[in-house]
Amino acid sequence: MPRLPEFDPTFCCNRLGAPCSHCAEACPVTALELTPLPRINPDRCLGCGACAAACPSGALSTRYGLTLLHNVASLNKKDITACCAAISRHQAAPGPSEILEIGSCLSCLGPDILINLASLGVERLKLLHGNCTSCPQGDGARQIHQVQKITAALLENAQSEIFISQVALKQKATHSGVSRRGFLGLLASSRRPRTQNLTNGKKNSFDHNSRARLHFGLRAVHAQGSAPVPLPSGDLTIAGPCTACGACANSCATSALQFEIKDNEFRLSFLPWRCIGCGHCTRACRAGSLNLFPGSVDSLCRAEPRLLFTGKVQKCVRCQSPTTQLVQGRYCEVCAKRLGLLTG
Repeated sequence: MPRLPEFDPTFCCNRLGAPCSHCAEACPVTALELTPLPRINPDRCLGCGACAAACPSGALSTRYGLTLLHNVASLNKKDITACCAAISRHQAAPGPSEILEIGSCLSCLGPDILINLASLGVERLKLLHGNCTSCPQGDGARQIHQVQKITAALLENAQSEIFISQVALKQKATHSGVSRRGFLGLLASSRRPRTQNLTNGKKNSFDHNSRARLHFGLRAVHAQGSAPVPLPSGDLTIAGPCTACGACANSCATSALQFEIKDNEFRLSFLPWRCIGCGHCTRACRAGSLNLFPGSVDSLCRAEPRLLFTGKVQKCVRCQSPTTQLVQGRYCEVCAKRLGLLTG
């Protein structure tokens, strides 16, 4: 039986009612259903990991990509060849490259894994796959092609030279040729400095979920740019009054929005790299003041939260809820409606 992806409902935006179906759409055999949380049918699952690579928040995960990162980090090699489950290390062409077996379909590798490989100083990465169209253990390389586009967009403005090439092997290890703009290999300039752990020694950045790995990896390679990338992400601005109800932060499954009250003052902060652009916060905003925009490389790299709104709060005399706007100087909006002081 294939190894099923791990699921952490804490990070799943469907948990709080935000519609997301990236994982189900990536599954090649419809083994994953949304009820509304992801539920995997073990009798149908191939264990390819495509759903985990497509999950924007890191709620679904596999160990294959993380194991690859740790192995590459321990080897300290600049030339790496990674083989899918259909290709053994003995079938790979001999050469100076360090050959590693992933143990699964290449579709289990998300952009967070490839970008962190670049941050480790890997100058040449070959991903070898067999005949994907006839392989019973994968998704026909569908997901990895999407990861190729995402990775290229994220690293477009990085301070490194990136070359994308294709190396494909048939099941019997017959070399099928190389295309400079095909599938996914990674060639980075040797001028790129090796990076230090960005978590100040508290925890290896690899061990966070995929969203955090993506953030740490992009910072490590000094990615830059303002153009949106084909990755679920978002950026928020506020253009109107904030009632300090906290509904937006309470509806955010990834904790991109943080709401706090202290000494009759409130702060609403936003951490862009955690935002997956689901829009649930804008629908939850009672004042309709939040505006959602596509994310960018810059927002995915931003480490510090951005203050969206701050102000004074008062308490409703009826329910004691904090708010910035009291009706008749006494009641919050909800109580005012219940008392008939407001309509609509």
